[in-house]
Amino acid sequence: MLKRLGIASLFCLLAAPAFAETTQIVVQWTTDIDLMSVQSMLDDRAVQMGYESDGNDVGSGLVNFYLYAPDATVDGVVRHLIWMEARHMLPQHMRIGVAVYRDAARQDWTYRAAYPAGLTSFDITPRKN
Repeated sequence: MLKRLGIASLFCLLAAPAFAETTQIVVQWTTDIDLMSVQSMLDDRAVQMGYESDGNDVGSGLVNFYLYAPDATVDGVVRHLIWMEARHMLPQHMRIGVAVYRDAARQDWTYRAAYPAGLTSFDITPRKN
Protein backbone atom coordinates (compact mmCIF):
# COMPACT_ATOMS: atom_id res chain seq x y z
CA MET A 1 0.00 0.00 0.00
CA LEU A 2 2.79 2.46 0.84
CA LYS A 3 4.27 2.04 -2.64
CA ARG A 4 1.04 3.42 -4.11
CA LEU A 5 1.01 6.46 -1.83
CA GLY A 6 2.65 9.62 -3.07
CA ILE A 7 4.89 11.73 -0.84
CA ALA A 8 2.03 14.16 -0.11
CA SER A 9 -0.28 11.31 0.89
CA LEU A 10 2.36 9.79 3.13
CA PHE A 11 2.91 13.16 4.82
CA CYS A 12 -0.83 13.45 5.49
CA LEU A 13 -0.79 10.04 7.16
CA LEU A 14 2.14 10.99 9.35
CA ALA A 15 0.65 14.36 10.25
CA ALA A 16 -2.69 12.90 11.37
CA PRO A 17 -3.40 13.32 15.07
CA ALA A 18 -2.35 10.31 17.12
CA PHE A 19 -5.80 10.07 18.67
CA ALA A 20 -8.02 10.76 15.63
CA GLU A 21 -11.49 9.19 15.91
CA THR A 22 -11.09 8.76 19.66
CA THR A 23 -12.48 10.56 22.67
CA GLN A 24 -10.56 11.58 25.77
CA ILE A 25 -11.73 10.12 29.06
CA VAL A 26 -10.30 11.60 32.27
CA VAL A 27 -10.29 9.50 35.44
CA GLN A 28 -9.83 11.79 38.43
CA TRP A 29 -9.35 11.72 42.19
CA THR A 30 -9.35 14.66 44.61
CA THR A 31 -7.68 12.62 47.35
CA ASP A 32 -4.25 11.06 47.73
CA ILE A 33 -3.93 7.77 45.87
CA ASP A 34 -1.14 5.37 44.98
CA LEU A 35 -0.27 6.97 41.64
CA MET A 36 1.91 4.15 40.33
CA SER A 37 -0.58 1.45 41.29
CA VAL A 38 -3.46 3.20 39.52
CA GLN A 39 -1.36 3.96 36.43
CA SER A 40 -0.28 0.32 36.29
CA MET A 41 -3.87 -0.93 36.61
CA LEU A 42 -5.09 1.40 33.86
CA ASP A 43 -2.16 0.46 31.60
CA ASP A 44 -2.73 -3.25 32.21
CA ARG A 45 -6.41 -3.00 31.21
CA ALA A 46 -5.83 -0.80 28.15
CA VAL A 47 -5.49 -3.52 25.51
CA GLN A 48 -8.27 -5.66 26.97
CA MET A 49 -10.69 -2.73 27.13
CA GLY A 50 -9.67 -1.11 23.86
CA TYR A 51 -8.42 2.25 25.08
CA GLU A 52 -5.05 3.95 25.10
CA SER A 53 -3.59 5.08 28.42
CA ASP A 54 -1.82 8.41 27.95
CA GLY A 55 -0.35 9.13 31.36
CA ASN A 56 -1.35 11.36 34.23
CA ASP A 57 -0.85 14.68 35.91
CA VAL A 58 -0.90 15.69 39.55
CA GLY A 59 -1.34 19.12 41.04
CA SER A 60 -3.52 21.51 42.99
CA GLY A 61 -5.24 18.67 44.79
CA LEU A 62 -6.25 16.73 41.66
CA VAL A 63 -4.89 13.54 40.13
CA ASN A 64 -5.92 13.01 36.49
CA PHE A 65 -5.36 9.97 34.28
CA TYR A 66 -5.89 10.38 30.54
CA LEU A 67 -7.40 7.64 28.41
CA TYR A 68 -8.41 7.68 24.74
CA ALA A 69 -11.09 5.33 23.46
CA PRO A 70 -12.68 4.87 20.05
CA ASP A 71 -15.84 6.95 19.93
CA ALA A 72 -18.13 3.91 19.80
CA THR A 73 -16.63 2.36 22.95
CA VAL A 74 -16.46 5.36 25.31
CA ASP A 75 -19.58 4.45 27.32
CA GLY A 76 -18.37 0.85 27.70
CA VAL A 77 -14.97 2.01 28.95
CA VAL A 78 -16.67 4.31 31.47
CA ARG A 79 -18.88 1.43 32.68
CA HIS A 80 -15.80 -0.79 33.05
CA LEU A 81 -13.98 1.87 35.10
CA ILE A 82 -17.00 2.09 37.42
CA TRP A 83 -17.01 -1.72 37.66
CA MET A 84 -13.31 -1.64 38.59
CA GLU A 85 -13.93 0.90 41.36
CA ALA A 86 -16.81 -1.17 42.75
CA ARG A 87 -14.48 -4.18 42.98
CA HIS A 88 -11.72 -2.13 44.68
CA MET A 89 -9.41 -2.44 41.67
CA LEU A 90 -9.35 1.38 41.59
CA PRO A 91 -9.50 3.71 44.61
CA GLN A 92 -12.87 4.91 45.86
CA HIS A 93 -14.18 8.44 45.19
CA MET A 94 -13.26 8.33 41.49
CA ARG A 95 -14.68 10.92 39.12
CA ILE A 96 -14.87 10.56 35.34
CA GLY A 97 -15.17 13.23 32.67
CA VAL A 98 -15.58 12.66 28.94
CA ALA A 99 -14.47 15.19 26.35
CA VAL A 100 -17.13 16.93 24.29
CA TYR A 101 -15.47 18.32 21.18
CA ARG A 102 -16.53 21.71 19.84
CA ASP A 103 -14.84 21.38 16.45
CA ALA A 104 -14.25 18.68 13.85
CA ALA A 105 -10.47 18.86 14.38
CA ARG A 106 -10.98 18.01 18.07
CA GLN A 107 -8.73 20.85 19.14
CA ASP A 108 -11.31 22.57 21.37
CA TRP A 109 -13.32 20.72 24.02
CA THR A 110 -15.02 20.79 27.36
CA TYR A 111 -15.91 17.87 29.60
CA ARG A 112 -19.21 16.31 30.50
CA ALA A 113 -19.43 14.75 33.94
CA ALA A 114 -19.91 11.01 33.43
CA TYR A 115 -19.49 9.67 36.99
CA PRO A 116 -20.54 9.63 39.78
CA ALA A 117 -24.25 10.16 39.40
CA GLY A 118 -25.10 13.67 40.53
CA LEU A 119 -21.77 15.18 39.44
CA THR A 120 -22.88 18.25 37.50
CA SER A 121 -19.58 19.56 36.14
CA PHE A 122 -16.10 18.27 35.45
CA ASP A 123 -12.78 19.96 34.83
CA ILE A 124 -9.15 18.88 34.95
CA THR A 125 -8.11 21.95 36.90
CA PRO A 126 -9.52 23.16 40.20
CA ARG A 127 -12.06 25.92 39.91
CA LYS A 128 -11.16 29.30 41.33
CA ASN A 129 -13.66 30.72 43.84
